[in-house]
Amino acid sequence: MSMSGVLVVSALVSATWLFFVLVHLGALVLFRVRESLILGFMAAAGPAILWRLTGSITVSGEPVPNFLKTAALFLYWAGCIGYVEILSLLSRGISFRVLLDLLRNNGAADLKTLSLSYGDGMGLKGLLAKRLHSLSRAGFLHYQENQVGPPTFLGRLFGGITSGMRTLLRLQQVG
Repeated sequence: MSMSGVLVVSALVSATWLFFVLVHLGALVLFRVRESLILGFMAAAGPAILWRLTGSITVSGEPVPNFLKTAALFLYWAGCIGYVEILSLLSRGISFRVLLDLLRNNGAADLKTLSLSYGDGMGLKGLLAKRLHSLSRAGFLHYQENQVGPPTFLGRLFGGITSGMRTLLRLQQVG
């Protein structure tokens, strides 16, 4: 497979990813669909379409080899993961939120005003409750009123993986 084949497959990956990003943004505007459903569809349907597209083209008279089609899938999924991470960082990243709140308040605000803007107006305590509720809905832990825990099997699994990754990458405790 020539370099032009790699470029064609890369263009297909980019076009497929961009199409699903636009579908995601359009669905958020037009429909009241849960974001996780749209992103799940993006992660599942995109590779199926991409596999079919790369299987139906030829470059310089040669079909796209399976190793390149597989690489295209992994490249697509990497784009999806990056997109979800950017969404998460911008929507849930507290540090960026502080900067946005300061910009909205002409560059300055007192601590009380800042803290009340979190957790849908319930303050920092509401922010924590909202995050715990999200973790509970996702099946990572049990949460009711003022009682948090124990973590579910899924919560222990992801917590262990996250802990190991933080140790490996030597990340400091945050939050």
